[in-house]
Amino acid sequence: MFPTFVRTRAPSSHVSKSINAVLNKFQWKKVGILYFKEDKWKRIAEDIHGFLEQNNKTITFHAEIPYVCAIDQSSCDKVFTEIKRRVRSK
Repeated sequence: MFPTFVRTRAPSSHVSKSINAVLNKFQWKKVGILYFKEDKWKRIAEDIHGFLEQNNKTITFHAEIPYVCAIDQSSCDKVFTEIKRRVRSK
């Protein structure tokens, strides 16, 4: 259908810098990291975690979530509520 279509994904080092820039812009020092339950997302989350810690950010929560949360957020409302409570309580 699209013989020349290519999807690119930035390396996690670029993603980490972008996330850190947003955190700095809003002067946020604490962050929670969520990632989908797949190896590629886990590796990216770990890279981001390490980069943010090196840049003086506190990781208050780091966890994987089921992929269904991307499709139907309402099915994961309890998960998100618990995460919000845990991240903001530290």
